[in-house]
Amino acid sequence: MLKKLLKYEWKAVSPMLGITHTVVFLLSITGFLIMTILQTKPLEGIFGGLYTTVFFLSIVCIYFFTYIYLAIRYYRNIYTDEGYLTNTLPVTSGQLLWSKFIIALLWSVLDAFILMISCCILFQRNFFRDFLDLFQTAIKAGYLPFVIFGIVLVIFSFISTILELYCSISLGSLFPGKKVLGSIVSYVLWYFINQAVVLVLILVTMGKDLFLETEIYSAQIEIGAQSPAAEAVIRSFTAYFIGLVILTVIFSVIYYLISHYILNKKLNLE
Repeated sequence: MLKKLLKYEWKAVSPMLGITHTVVFLLSITGFLIMTILQTKPLEGIFGGLYTTVFFLSIVCIYFFTYIYLAIRYYRNIYTDEGYLTNTLPVTSGQLLWSKFIIALLWSVLDAFILMISCCILFQRNFFRDFLDLFQTAIKAGYLPFVIFGIVLVIFSFISTILELYCSISLGSLFPGKKVLGSIVSYVLWYFINQAVVLVLILVTMGKDLFLETEIYSAQIEIGAQSPAAEAVIRSFTAYFIGLVILTVIFSVIYYLISHYILNKKLNLE
Protein backbone atom coordinates (compact mmCIF):
# COMPACT_ATOMS: atom_id res chain seq x y z
CA MET A 1 0.00 0.00 0.00
CA LEU A 2 2.94 2.32 0.66
CA LYS A 3 3.92 1.97 -2.99
CA LYS A 4 0.47 3.18 -4.09
CA LEU A 5 0.63 6.11 -1.67
CA LEU A 6 4.04 7.11 -3.02
CA LYS A 7 2.77 6.93 -6.60
CA TYR A 8 -0.29 9.04 -5.76
CA GLU A 9 1.73 11.61 -3.81
CA TRP A 10 4.29 11.92 -6.60
CA LYS A 11 1.55 12.57 -9.17
CA ALA A 12 -0.08 15.12 -6.87
CA VAL A 13 2.95 17.33 -6.17
CA SER A 14 5.12 16.89 -9.28
CA PRO A 15 3.14 18.95 -11.84
CA MET A 16 3.43 22.23 -9.95
CA LEU A 17 7.00 21.69 -8.77
CA GLY A 18 7.99 20.41 -12.19
CA ILE A 19 6.69 23.55 -13.91
CA THR A 20 8.39 25.96 -11.48
CA HIS A 21 11.75 24.22 -11.72
CA THR A 22 11.49 24.01 -15.50
CA VAL A 23 11.07 27.80 -15.56
CA VAL A 24 14.33 28.29 -13.64
CA PHE A 25 16.11 25.78 -15.87
CA LEU A 26 14.90 27.59 -18.99
CA LEU A 27 15.98 30.93 -17.51
CA SER A 28 19.52 29.61 -17.15
CA ILE A 29 19.61 28.29 -20.73
CA THR A 30 18.12 31.49 -22.14
CA GLY A 31 20.59 33.60 -20.20
CA PHE A 32 23.50 31.47 -21.37
CA LEU A 33 22.45 31.75 -25.04
CA ILE A 34 21.82 35.51 -24.93
CA MET A 35 25.06 36.24 -23.09
CA THR A 36 26.96 34.06 -25.53
CA ILE A 37 25.52 36.01 -28.46
CA LEU A 38 26.22 39.35 -26.76
CA GLN A 39 29.67 38.11 -25.69
CA THR A 40 29.08 39.12 -22.09
CA LYS A 41 29.05 37.29 -18.77
CA PRO A 42 26.84 37.18 -15.66
CA LEU A 43 27.23 40.31 -13.52
CA GLU A 44 29.04 41.98 -16.40
CA GLY A 45 27.40 45.06 -17.90
CA ILE A 46 23.82 46.24 -17.46
CA PHE A 47 22.17 43.23 -19.08
CA GLY A 48 24.39 40.68 -17.33
CA GLY A 49 23.83 42.33 -13.97
CA LEU A 50 20.05 42.61 -14.32
CA TYR A 51 19.62 39.11 -15.70
CA THR A 52 21.77 37.56 -12.99
CA THR A 53 19.82 39.44 -10.32
CA VAL A 54 16.51 38.17 -11.72
CA PHE A 55 17.96 34.66 -11.95
CA PHE A 56 19.13 34.65 -8.32
CA LEU A 57 15.79 36.01 -7.13
CA SER A 58 14.00 33.26 -9.04
CA ILE A 59 16.27 30.63 -7.46
CA VAL A 60 15.56 31.95 -3.96
CA CYS A 61 11.83 32.07 -4.67
CA ILE A 62 11.75 28.53 -6.08
CA TYR A 63 13.77 27.20 -3.14
CA PHE A 64 11.35 28.58 -0.55
CA PHE A 65 8.32 27.85 -2.72
CA THR A 66 9.25 24.16 -2.83
CA TYR A 67 9.17 23.76 0.95
CA ILE A 68 6.13 26.01 1.40
CA TYR A 69 4.22 24.09 -1.26
CA LEU A 70 5.12 20.74 0.31
CA ALA A 71 4.07 22.03 3.74
CA ILE A 72 0.74 23.34 2.41
CA ARG A 73 0.17 20.03 0.65
CA TYR A 74 0.74 18.14 3.90
CA TYR A 75 -1.54 20.45 5.86
CA ARG A 76 -4.42 20.40 3.39
CA ASN A 77 -4.24 16.69 2.72
CA ILE A 78 -4.09 15.67 6.39
CA TYR A 79 -5.59 18.35 8.62
CA THR A 80 -8.32 20.03 6.56
CA ASP A 81 -11.53 18.72 5.00
CA GLU A 82 -9.43 16.60 2.65
CA GLY A 83 -8.25 14.77 5.74
CA TYR A 84 -11.68 13.12 6.15
CA LEU A 85 -10.98 11.22 2.93
CA THR A 86 -7.24 10.77 3.43
CA ASN A 87 -7.57 9.36 6.92
CA THR A 88 -10.24 6.83 5.88
CA LEU A 89 -7.82 5.08 3.56
CA PRO A 90 -6.89 1.52 4.62
CA VAL A 91 -3.35 2.54 5.58
CA THR A 92 -1.54 3.13 8.84
CA SER A 93 -0.52 6.56 10.10
CA GLY A 94 3.10 5.56 9.61
CA GLN A 95 2.57 4.67 5.95
CA LEU A 96 0.75 7.95 5.33
CA LEU A 97 3.51 9.96 6.99
CA TRP A 98 6.31 8.07 5.26
CA SER A 99 4.74 8.42 1.81
CA LYS A 100 4.59 12.20 2.14
CA PHE A 101 8.03 12.41 3.71
CA ILE A 102 9.75 10.31 1.03
CA ILE A 103 8.27 12.31 -1.85
CA ALA A 104 9.04 15.60 -0.09
CA LEU A 105 12.63 14.46 0.51
CA LEU A 106 12.98 13.41 -3.11
CA TRP A 107 11.76 16.79 -4.33
CA SER A 108 14.03 18.60 -1.88
CA VAL A 109 17.04 16.80 -3.36
CA LEU A 110 15.78 17.40 -6.90
CA ASP A 111 15.28 21.06 -6.05
CA ALA A 112 18.90 21.45 -4.93
CA PHE A 113 20.19 19.46 -7.93
CA ILE A 114 18.16 21.38 -10.54
CA LEU A 115 19.09 24.76 -9.05
CA MET A 116 22.76 23.75 -9.02
CA ILE A 117 22.60 22.61 -12.65
CA SER A 118 20.92 25.88 -13.61
CA CYS A 119 23.71 27.87 -11.95
CA CYS A 120 26.32 25.75 -13.76
CA ILE A 121 24.68 26.55 -17.11
CA LEU A 122 24.34 30.29 -16.56
CA PHE A 123 27.81 30.80 -15.07
CA GLN A 124 29.45 28.27 -17.40
CA ARG A 125 31.04 26.58 -14.40
CA ASN A 126 31.14 22.96 -13.36
CA PHE A 127 30.47 23.27 -9.64
CA PHE A 128 30.41 19.50 -9.31
CA ARG A 129 33.98 19.27 -10.64
CA ASP A 130 35.00 22.12 -8.33
CA PHE A 131 33.53 20.21 -5.41
CA LEU A 132 35.40 17.03 -6.38
CA ASP A 133 38.65 18.98 -6.65
CA LEU A 134 38.06 20.46 -3.21
CA PHE A 135 37.19 17.01 -1.88
CA GLN A 136 40.42 15.51 -3.26
CA THR A 137 42.45 18.40 -1.85
CA ALA A 138 40.87 17.91 1.57
CA ILE A 139 41.67 14.19 1.50
CA LYS A 140 45.31 14.84 0.62
CA ALA A 141 45.53 17.37 3.44
CA GLY A 142 44.15 14.84 5.94
CA TYR A 143 40.80 16.57 6.43
CA LEU A 144 38.63 13.63 5.32
CA PRO A 145 36.54 13.41 8.56
CA PHE A 146 35.70 17.11 8.26
CA VAL A 147 34.47 16.64 4.69
CA ILE A 148 32.54 13.42 5.40
CA PHE A 149 30.62 14.88 8.33
CA GLY A 150 29.94 17.99 6.26
CA ILE A 151 28.31 15.87 3.55
CA VAL A 152 26.36 13.82 6.10
CA LEU A 153 25.17 17.06 7.69
CA VAL A 154 23.80 18.30 4.36
CA ILE A 155 21.90 15.04 3.84
CA PHE A 156 20.34 15.09 7.30
CA SER A 157 19.53 18.78 6.91
CA PHE A 158 17.13 17.87 4.09
CA ILE A 159 15.49 15.27 6.33
CA SER A 160 15.30 17.54 9.38
CA THR A 161 13.85 20.49 7.45
CA ILE A 162 10.93 18.45 6.12
CA LEU A 163 10.18 16.72 9.41
CA GLU A 164 10.35 20.05 11.26
CA LEU A 165 7.68 21.43 8.93
CA TYR A 166 5.49 18.35 9.42
CA CYS A 167 5.94 18.49 13.19
CA SER A 168 5.01 22.18 13.32
CA ILE A 169 1.91 21.57 11.22
CA SER A 170 0.94 18.62 13.41
CA LEU A 171 1.31 20.69 16.58
CA GLY A 172 -0.64 23.52 14.96
CA SER A 173 -3.52 21.14 14.27
CA LEU A 174 -4.09 20.90 18.02
CA PHE A 175 -5.39 24.49 18.02
CA PRO A 176 -8.97 24.37 16.66
CA GLY A 177 -9.79 27.34 14.47
CA LYS A 178 -6.21 28.60 14.52
CA LYS A 179 -4.31 25.75 12.93
CA VAL A 180 -2.28 27.90 10.53
CA LEU A 181 -1.30 30.35 13.26
CA GLY A 182 -0.49 27.45 15.57
CA SER A 183 1.71 25.89 12.91
CA ILE A 184 3.62 29.13 12.36
CA VAL A 185 4.10 29.68 16.09
CA SER A 186 5.26 26.06 16.50
CA TYR A 187 7.78 26.45 13.69
CA VAL A 188 9.15 29.69 15.19
CA LEU A 189 9.48 28.03 18.59
CA TRP A 190 11.32 25.07 17.09
CA TYR A 191 13.59 27.50 15.25
CA PHE A 192 14.60 29.29 18.44
CA ILE A 193 15.09 25.99 20.27
CA ASN A 194 17.36 24.81 17.47
CA GLN A 195 19.35 28.03 17.48
CA ALA A 196 19.79 27.89 21.26
CA VAL A 197 21.03 24.30 21.12
CA VAL A 198 23.39 25.08 18.22
CA LEU A 199 24.78 28.05 20.15
CA VAL A 200 25.55 25.78 23.10
CA LEU A 201 27.19 23.32 20.71
CA ILE A 202 29.37 26.07 19.25
CA LEU A 203 30.51 27.13 22.72
CA VAL A 204 31.26 23.53 23.69
CA THR A 205 33.14 22.52 20.52
CA MET A 206 34.79 25.79 19.52
CA GLY A 207 34.55 27.98 22.60
CA LYS A 208 38.19 27.56 23.59
CA ASP A 209 39.46 28.55 20.16
CA LEU A 210 36.91 31.33 19.78
CA PHE A 211 37.67 33.08 23.07
CA LEU A 212 41.18 32.00 24.04
CA GLU A 213 42.88 31.54 20.70
CA THR A 214 41.22 34.16 18.51
CA GLU A 215 44.44 34.62 16.52
CA ILE A 216 43.71 31.25 14.92
CA TYR A 217 40.60 32.62 13.24
CA SER A 218 42.24 35.88 12.23
CA ALA A 219 44.99 34.02 10.37
CA GLN A 220 44.83 33.24 6.68
CA ILE A 221 43.84 29.58 6.66
CA GLU A 222 43.91 27.66 3.39
CA ILE A 223 42.83 24.13 2.64
CA GLY A 224 45.91 21.97 2.72
CA ALA A 225 47.90 24.32 4.93
CA GLN A 226 50.02 22.28 7.37
CA SER A 227 50.15 24.51 10.41
CA PRO A 228 48.95 24.44 14.04
CA ALA A 229 46.41 27.15 13.22
CA ALA A 230 44.95 25.21 10.29
CA GLU A 231 44.85 21.97 12.29
CA ALA A 232 43.13 23.74 15.21
CA VAL A 233 40.47 25.18 12.91
CA ILE A 234 39.79 21.84 11.21
CA ARG A 235 39.73 20.03 14.54
CA SER A 236 37.21 22.49 15.99
CA PHE A 237 34.96 22.47 12.94
CA THR A 238 35.09 18.67 12.71
CA ALA A 239 33.94 18.39 16.33
CA TYR A 240 31.23 20.97 15.60
CA PHE A 241 30.03 19.07 12.51
CA ILE A 242 29.95 15.77 14.40
CA GLY A 243 27.89 17.35 17.17
CA LEU A 244 25.60 19.04 14.65
CA VAL A 245 24.98 15.75 12.83
CA ILE A 246 24.07 14.06 16.12
CA LEU A 247 21.75 16.91 17.09
CA THR A 248 20.13 16.93 13.65
CA VAL A 249 19.43 13.20 13.90
CA ILE A 250 18.00 13.60 17.41
CA PHE A 251 15.75 16.49 16.37
CA SER A 252 14.63 14.58 13.27
CA VAL A 253 13.59 11.61 15.40
CA ILE A 254 11.72 13.94 17.78
CA TYR A 255 9.94 15.64 14.86
CA TYR A 256 8.90 12.29 13.42
CA LEU A 257 7.68 10.85 16.73
CA ILE A 258 5.59 13.93 17.48
CA SER A 259 4.10 13.98 13.97
CA HIS A 260 3.31 10.27 14.10
CA TYR A 261 1.79 10.46 17.58
CA ILE A 262 -0.50 13.37 16.71
CA LEU A 263 -1.54 11.78 13.42
CA ASN A 264 -2.21 8.47 15.12
CA LYS A 265 -3.63 9.52 18.52
CA LYS A 266 -4.55 13.22 18.45
CA LEU A 267 -5.91 13.79 14.96
CA ASN A 268 -8.08 16.90 14.93
CA LEU A 269 -9.91 17.86 11.72
CA GLU A 270 -12.18 20.50 13.28
